[in-house]
Amino acid sequence: PTYALLIDRDYTIRFSNGVARQFFGQCEGKKCYALLHGRNRPCISCPPFGLLTDKATKVHEWLNVRSNTAFRSHSYPFADRDGGLMVLQIGINITAGVRARHALDLSEQRYRGIAENLTWGLALVDTKKTLITLNSKMEQWFGPQAVKGALVDDLLQHKCCGDDGAGCLLDSVLTEKE
Repeated sequence: PTYALLIDRDYTIRFSNGVARQFFGQCEGKKCYALLHGRNRPCISCPPFGLLTDKATKVHEWLNVRSNTAFRSHSYPFADRDGGLMVLQIGINITAGVRARHALDLSEQRYRGIAENLTWGLALVDTKKTLITLNSKMEQWFGPQAVKGALVDDLLQHKCCGDDGAGCLLDSVLTEKE
């Protein structure tokens, strides 16, 4: 669903499409800051109206707090019949994507919390045996060498065999597994 608004320099909405009217009600003649954001004066920072000075397309995301709907708006300079500059704003409803991203963030925080509170080390390793991520217990066990991008073989070599690695049985085990 995409809304379209044509907004004059004084923030008055001159045109709205049917989708805009579905989202926001009657639009024409109202100030955009009142209709879209429930404000009684223009927003301090209004990305769409920046284009009136630099004539560059503006893209921003915003939340309609009354309907709890998120939008990504694309604003373009638009010349009226007299050559006056207006703002043509096209908005896409991105609520589902924002909610999915928020749910994913919460899930990641929950599982990160579980991983961080384990009494044993946990690491995610790719097919090249490179650490992608690890919990604090792994960092505690393996020390400063345990960082993203480190090779598991190098960590084990250092932890099990020490700095000199002389006579380490781990060499033969790692070689056999490869």
